[in-house]
Amino acid sequence: MKRVFLLCVLFLLSVGVFAAKIDLAVSSSDVTISPSQPKAGDAVSVSVKIHNEGTKASKASIVKLKITKGTTKIFNQKNSIPAIAAGESYDTLFSVGALQEATYTLLIKVDPANAIPETNEGNNKLTITLVVSGGGASATVGTAGATILYSTQNSFNSFFDTFSQGLGAGGGGKNEKGILNLIEFIKSAPYLNPEVTVPCSKGGYVDINYTLDSYMRPNVFSMTYNNCEQWIDQASNSYIVSNGFMGMTLTYASDNILDPAFYQISAMSLKAGDGNPSSDTSPDYTCSIYEHNNKISTVSSDYTMNVSIFGYNGDIPSDLGIYINGTQTLQDFVANATVTNSFSNFHFDVTVSGTETDMTTTGVAAGTISCQSTLPDNCNQSFTITYNNLNFTDHTTTVQSETTINGQVAYSSKSFSGTFSIETLETIITPAGSACPTSGKIKVTGPNENATIIYNADGTVSIDEGSNGTIDHTYPLCNECVDNGDPC
Repeated sequence: MKRVFLLCVLFLLSVGVFAAKIDLAVSSSDVTISPSQPKAGDAVSVSVKIHNEGTKASKASIVKLKITKGTTKIFNQKNSIPAIAAGESYDTLFSVGALQEATYTLLIKVDPANAIPETNEGNNKLTITLVVSGGGASATVGTAGATILYSTQNSFNSFFDTFSQGLGAGGGGKNEKGILNLIEFIKSAPYLNPEVTVPCSKGGYVDINYTLDSYMRPNVFSMTYNNCEQWIDQASNSYIVSNGFMGMTLTYASDNILDPAFYQISAMSLKAGDGNPSSDTSPDYTCSIYEHNNKISTVSSDYTMNVSIFGYNGDIPSDLGIYINGTQTLQDFVANATVTNSFSNFHFDVTVSGTETDMTTTGVAAGTISCQSTLPDNCNQSFTITYNNLNFTDHTTTVQSETTINGQVAYSSKSFSGTFSIETLETIITPAGSACPTSGKIKVTGPNENATIIYNADGTVSIDEGSNGTIDHTYPLCNECVDNGDPC
């Protein structure tokens, strides 16, 4: 019996000694917060490097990051870490998402349950203070509200403006980015404030709230813009002013939390106004553009956009169907004209692969033009535009977007009818951050004539009527020859 007792003691001692050769450790120099000085308006991530400073490989474990603001828990997530060999390390990333202006405490714990015996348990825990400074609601991922604002506006405007308002370029990359930011927000939504008022960069604010489904994913959003003034170019006193209501409803591909599709969106219903022009239970969403402090145009929107996502390439939707119903009215104060577009089951088919967006568009847009004497030839006309396999491709990098447009568009009104073929002669190049292309050529051929649209290096756009090499018109900005509503 004594021998058995001694053997048991020796066995237990040996287990303790050998297990104690593991030493998982983390220090302040192993933590990287990006951006290093975040503002309310930035997407925050925390990278943690875990070391095994012992002489024996560790077992698989976890590391936990908890973020608190005072006594309120903002973020709490556990990441799995594999076995780490002696003297080696492992990096893990926490995508925290948007934080409001405040001072936060970050608590990082390696092996928080002390499941692994170590030679030093005191170096498993680390506390860091993070200060998030103020920032407005701009086109970046900011507070909970700014995130939704950015993602929703990009989803609306990239899909809608690019295809319904002519030969605009550079929309594909914004679609991708808006949806990716929305997915990042979905993952962090349970830790954020579901009701928030977001100040706009020049003045005014947006009231935003959302609800969570039974799986703690956001599913219904509402945004009310209250004289929200946002700078386009502060030096030239150019800005936009938004008012009215926007909303969004999300449906998810899977309710199985272990399924990679758990956070993937299968359908989005986006509304400007109440989405039904005949009822008007909510004010229309309006956006006015000011240049040099003068109002140049106002866009009023009351429509519903239903987006079905049938497939993904990683986190990027790769197969989409888009339907638009409702109206959008553009008041051009420079040309003294009003254009009203009415959409009935306006449909897009969209295919996305990596950073390459390839969209084939079909559908019908109908509307009425009314204006004063500055445009007498186009006043008081009804028109119909039919898109016949109009193909749009956009390859976007951090430097520029490369765009091509090819296909046919049929136009019908009381004064003119015909089918136009669109051909990209030179790829349209739009530098990152620019509203206008700086190179590229598109040829448009009608029943009796043709013209070439030329994008110039200084942002101007030239028209060569007859495609004979002679410039007949030059517009100062691309928006002036296509549409003034793009910044909204």
